[in-house]
Amino acid sequence: MSIMLNLFNVLQSFTNDYGVSIILFTIFIKVIMLPISIRSKKSLKESQLMATKVAELKKKYENRPKELNTEVSKLYKENPKSGLSIFIVLLQMPIFITLHRMFSTNIVSTTTLLTPWIPSLSMPDPFFILPVLFVLGQLLPNIAQHFKIIKTTSLPKLNFNTVGMSVFMALLLVLRMPSGLGLYFITNTLVSSLEQIFIKV
Repeated sequence: MSIMLNLFNVLQSFTNDYGVSIILFTIFIKVIMLPISIRSKKSLKESQLMATKVAELKKKYENRPKELNTEVSKLYKENPKSGLSIFIVLLQMPIFITLHRMFSTNIVSTTTLLTPWIPSLSMPDPFFILPVLFVLGQLLPNIAQHFKIIKTTSLPKLNFNTVGMSVFMALLLVLRMPSGLGLYFITNTLVSSLEQIFIKV
């Protein structure tokens, strides 16, 4: 964590604004992680395709377990990279956990030009604007799909039944957290949503 914190402090010395530094640093890390993130999405898509093929084999060899095992083994040998998605996700986790801890434990009692209505980044947003922005950032791909800005079948339709629980959990997550950490979550979510919209795998 010390390396990331030192890099953040260097950035902070240039911007002189803690909130701006949080956003720029989060974007910087997301850009660095972009190739791994794209590979993770590709691997996940391959895994989903493999799951479909395995389901088809189970249906085809329903009463022939030996032949089923042979065909499934053959399928995985032909597609050795299909199981990489979990590994790639795990590879990213330490970095994002480090960022979360860094912004959780090093939030200073200062203001930022980005949120003039909040007296200190160590406090929750008293007007709940950041939690709302966080939820909107999460729903951005769904909203883009709803208004036909993007065309995809991989996202649930925008209605209460499909997104209600995720909205509720998102609000619980950021409602009472320090605003500085909230800026990190919003930036991270927004960049991830834009990546989901514009980068096809």
